[in-house]
Amino acid sequence: MYRRLALIATVLMTALACQNDNSAVPPPGGGEFWSTVPQTDEQRMEVLRRVRAVDTCALLPRSELAEIGTVITVGTDRLNSCAAELDSSEPHRGKAIRWALIGPVAELRNERGSIEYLGDVAISLLSDTDTMRQELAATLVERSCSAVARMPATAAISLSVRTPLGVEPCPLAKSLLTTALTEWKRQPRQGDSNDTVSTALTDADPCAVLPRLGITAKPTEQQIASCVFTHHGDEIRLTYDYTHEYLVTAGGVAFSVGDRPVYRDAAEELRFYNAAIGPPIGPPIGPPIGPPIGPPNSDFPGPRLPTISLTGTNDTALEEVMRQALSLFP
Repeated sequence: MYRRLALIATVLMTALACQNDNSAVPPPGGGEFWSTVPQTDEQRMEVLRRVRAVDTCALLPRSELAEIGTVITVGTDRLNSCAAELDSSEPHRGKAIRWALIGPVAELRNERGSIEYLGDVAISLLSDTDTMRQELAATLVERSCSAVARMPATAAISLSVRTPLGVEPCPLAKSLLTTALTEWKRQPRQGDSNDTVSTALTDADPCAVLPRLGITAKPTEQQIASCVFTHHGDEIRLTYDYTHEYLVTAGGVAFSVGDRPVYRDAAEELRFYNAAIGPPIGPPIGPPIGPPIGPPNSDFPGPRLPTISLTGTNDTALEEVMRQALSLFP
């Protein structure tokens, strides 16, 4: 049950938030481009292509992180995201930071917290104490803040910070986002940071499988690492990510493509297909920022695997898509 809940949560998170040669992708810089709202489907797809070309870890270099604490670990967290631990790895004593590239993102609205502007970039800040009663805030053993910096082009940087008591997290988050936006202007390409783990999924287009299926997708429904389309009457979401092994192997082996097993799980009418396309990239950096979604005392989260994930309702359609998607990664 825990695995199924986690799978559903992963799908919903992806819904909220197409394989490319890096040399063919324009650099991510160019202030005018990021300050322009896309008007056409091609412009929307170009935003996604350019965001995928950005090296996420390079947006907060070790030298900048060292300005706010002693750097313990920095590295790739999930696809298009990076994480760092500062000062201490012990619970409630150090600082933990996670930042990711997301998009397209609608105009920011914040019923709680605040929205500020840095030029034409909107910055949303939401502290843990913005969402709880004062008596609950008094019981906190650490502090946290969630932040998003959105450019007019609909690309965004999301960032979460966890700090020990006595260190306000949102001013730190705002400062880090300001640094990340400054680094963005330097046009960091995939591989610029030594802390980034490169895999077959780096800069890969999740919609690249569509021509092999003879179908298209609406650009307005696409995300940086996911592609939504209809095949054989079934709405399917294909996602690239570095997924915990616990989730990849949920259910049982449905079939194999070469030496790659494809796992299938189900929850009510939904079907989940997962296949790893490479070796583990290592365990996550630090504990998660937020409540866990795995069962207590399990092997979750465990190592993370470069994974193709499919969600839909039609097993025949999902199997065909998975076979074609795996053929992109010989």
